[in-house]
Formats: sequence, structure tokens, C-alpha cells
Amino acid sequence: MLSSLSSFRLGLLLPIVLSFGFIGCSPPAPDSQDLVLKLMQQRECSGCDLGAVNLPDTNLAGVNLSGANLAGANLKGANLSNAKFDGANLSGADLTGANVSGVDLSKANTEGAKLP
Repeated sequence: MLSSLSSFRLGLLLPIVLSFGFIGCSPPAPDSQDLVLKLMQQRECSGCDLGAVNLPDTNLAGVNLSGANLAGANLKGANLSNAKFDGANLSGADLTGANVSGVDLSKANTEGAKLP
């Protein structure tokens, strides 16, 4: 009788205890693959965390990456013409050979970045 009573109590309490463990937890962040897909489809990913993303030779003309984290990103040879990078973090990013015509990087963090 005691073991069935204990099992009954555990059955009642376990869902309550587990739910408290998840209250206030934020949903998992989208992974970079989902964010790249969003960027390619919507041409916008402002504020996205795309750190160390690998997008060499990619057509990103006119995309909005304002406030995005692109620290350590590989953007070698990418077409970034007329893209927006206001407040973006491009520290350590590699933009070697990228087309940056019409791009204003003065409001982006380019510390340690390899610029074209």
C-alpha cells in the first residue's frame, strides 16, 4: 500500500516539479542554418546571430543585416553591394574580394576584419 501511495504522489508531483523547471525559459534560438535560409528568402536578418557563418561567393546584394552578429564570418567574394550593416558586428570577418559598392561600414564593428 505504501509503494502505491508513493507512486501516486510522485505521479501527481512530477509534472508540477518539471513544469517549474521550464517556466521562464526562453525557446531555443534558431540555428544559423535557419537564419541563413531566412536571410536568403527574405533578404533581411537584422539582429540575427550569424557568427562564423560560411557564405563565400554568395549573392547578398541589398540585404539588411543591421545589428547582426557576423563575427568571424566568411564572406570572401560575396556580393554585398548596397547591403545594410548599421550596428552589425563584423569583427574578425573575412570580406576579402567581396563587392561592397554602396555599402557604409562606418557604423559597423570591423575590428580585425579583412576588408576588400
